Amino acid sequence: MKIVVTASTFPRWENDSVPTFVQEQLTCLKKLHPDWDIKVLAPHDEGAKAFEIAEFGEIHRFRYLFPARYQRLVYPAILPNLRKNKWLYFQVPFLLLSEFCALLRLVIRSKPDFIYSHWFVPQGVVGGLVGLITGVSHVYTSHSSDILIARKIPILGPLVVRFITRKSKRVTVVSKRSFEKLKGFFSDEKWTAVSHKVKIIPMGVDTGLFSSRTVANAEWKSKYGYEGRNVILFIGRLAEKKGVKYLLDAISEYKKIDPDVLLVIGGDGPLRAELSRQVSELTIEKYVDFVGYVSGVEKLELFGLCDVLILPSIIADDGDAEGMPVVLMEGLAAGKLCIATDVSGADDVLENRSNGFLIRPKNSDDIVNTLLEIQNMDRAMRQQISDRARARSQQLDWVPIVERHVQHLFQD
Repeated sequence: MKIVVTASTFPRWENDSVPTFVQEQLTCLKKLHPDWDIKVLAPHDEGAKAFEIAEFGEIHRFRYLFPARYQRLVYPAILPNLRKNKWLYFQVPFLLLSEFCALLRLVIRSKPDFIYSHWFVPQGVVGGLVGLITGVSHVYTSHSSDILIARKIPILGPLVVRFITRKSKRVTVVSKRSFEKLKGFFSDEKWTAVSHKVKIIPMGVDTGLFSSRTVANAEWKSKYGYEGRNVILFIGRLAEKKGVKYLLDAISEYKKIDPDVLLVIGGDGPLRAELSRQVSELTIEKYVDFVGYVSGVEKLELFGLCDVLILPSIIADDGDAEGMPVVLMEGLAAGKLCIATDVSGADDVLENRSNGFLIRPKNSDDIVNTLLEIQNMDRAMRQQISDRARARSQQLDWVPIVERHVQHLFQD
């Protein structure tokens, strides 16, 4: 089997802050199917290699502007970049045209069996068109709000979604909410004709990696200067859809109940300065620690030392939303008490008060009440929730998840 994979969120170099789940998926795929030929096409960025060999296969990066320092649209994420700088809309046509030409050349040269696009916009559109021109089967994965970008283009946008989906051989979406977003582009009759192509399959997690850090460890707490603290961990990009500002409001109240609480925020992003100001305005500097982007051993240690993992995701004003937070799956694998909102896709894997806790978005009171509930739990109850979280994560391990993708996307 030969596949060409397209993605706009793909690590540019080692220890990049860009999410790695597409790379992890392909690495597992190669281990399970070592005879497969895998090539990735991703946008170039200043400082990245145009071509390199990875554990799973080849990485090709296409330039969409010259010189490279002017390429500012894609990384770390397209939508936040556009919101921050409207002038970047002028780079969109260059990105689309360059990706189309690069993918067409790569497909003609390598003659793959499949083109596999991660995200509908822009990869799904470009991959679908190249597939039609070359006769190569096209499949795509929608990761949540990527498909809603088409709603911003009257008439033509929904038409493109329906057309590309009809012409694609198979489709996966990462959560039930993503499924409903795609379904919303079709009438009941037209959906019946394509629904057999669409399956809900989330991204995965290396459960073995995170299960080795299952208990809050005093040594790690000491290493980070967190001795005696009740550590609440957030890991993620500091963007609107992550809902961190509501978490800070909640910590401002919860510290009155639990003076040992410490919120550790792992991540960076466009709202870092704004959130730091909020911490100062709430005078909770003693209760919040911004540790910046974390990966590797540091990330594993933070999972090990934390008492609770929280993901207060929201639906942003422009409709941007989570699909299925990979950090949540990592938290389950680590056996952590996980709190997440019911608009993040978390309700696909969390059963409230069974293997985790579901809360409403934009609701600081829910956060406070849930933290208080956890604080009042006895050790046996906490252990039961932890054990059920770890058991649920086994279904999300990369091995079964990748095989589900293989069976649905690439096999008749």
